[in-house]
Amino acid sequence: MTGNQNKLANLLSICGILFILFGVVSSFVFFGDEELTATIPGLPTAMGWSALASGLVSGILFFGFAEVIKLLQGIYDRSLAGTTLKNDSSSITDDGLNVMEFNSSGIDPEDEHEIRIYFAERNQTIHSITPTNQVGVYIVDVNGEKKKVEAGGFAVKVLH
Repeated sequence: MTGNQNKLANLLSICGILFILFGVVSSFVFFGDEELTATIPGLPTAMGWSALASGLVSGILFFGFAEVIKLLQGIYDRSLAGTTLKNDSSSITDDGLNVMEFNSSGIDPEDEHEIRIYFAERNQTIHSITPTNQVGVYIVDVNGEKKKVEAGGFAVKVLH
């Protein structure tokens, strides 16, 4: 769903238009009310301007909320479509997990340290640690076997 197709944003935009139209129409009604002008001379003018102002302000607020939702939807859509880089033409796509190109700055040093300690305690040799598109999740090549590992919590966890 793209930002322009977001139903909530479209609904808020329509509400903004309706509030502005209601403010304009009600202000014309108050400006043209001659009975009320005869009773209290300054009241219809004040009510007309306040109806116009409240309609415009409310409509603009609803348009603003709609734009914020469209922007957030656009950010969400871009994060879903994010660039996925392959590591030497091999990628692991199990469980919707995409491997990004190995980059030493892409691995949190604390996570790397925890992963190395975890596998060293089990007398297993780590050949490589590759970050994925998920935060705190890595593909670890241990003794020739690739394992999906989650770090960053209280303990390192091998995911299945």
